[in-house]
Amino acid sequence: MKYKTYDKADPRWSRVEIHPLCIDVPNVFTQILYTYKDFITNLELIDSAIETGTYEGDTAEIFSVHFNDVYTVEKYVTSGNNYSQQNLLEKYKRLQEIHPNIKFFSGDSAPFLQRILTENPNTRFVILLDAHTFSHSPVVQELNSIRDYSKVNNHVIIIDDAIDVGTTGWPSYEEFEKAIRDINPDYNIVPTKLGRKTTLIYT
Repeated sequence: MKYKTYDKADPRWSRVEIHPLCIDVPNVFTQILYTYKDFITNLELIDSAIETGTYEGDTAEIFSVHFNDVYTVEKYVTSGNNYSQQNLLEKYKRLQEIHPNIKFFSGDSAPFLQRILTENPNTRFVILLDAHTFSHSPVVQELNSIRDYSKVNNHVIIIDDAIDVGTTGWPSYEEFEKAIRDINPDYNIVPTKLGRKTTLIYT
């Protein structure tokens, strides 16, 4: 992972006004990595990131600055996404022209993870899991894909909106923790103060 200083005049800061703890990076998830970089084993050696739930591509764009390769998937590219009915395809094309190290995919997140991890079985990733809808989270299936299709068991995993664990459409906390421990029983599971209890999982 590369570290970068962001000028406070950077317009991307306007995207994180509701997250006052973002002091280094105009992105909640990358800020978490900055905050815990001294605790995560060899974070600086991780060159690749995976994101589930691209939406408008804001995080993929920031990740592209910090990682050599970024893989991101969105289920609702052309319509029917959680937050609007916009067609995201043109936005993805424009982003990829500026940041060619972003690889955009469409479809469900668990099969996408299976594909990327099978193609890169020995690569250690930062993996952001953010593919939930308002009523359903595939987080257990996503974690199972990480367990089953990667030969690496010390990925850095970030799970957004973990405050919803235990509610309708999400796994219970016991199921959630079991899916994490099945990848690596020694993982640290840290509910951060950023986002909606965005949870960091690392060794």
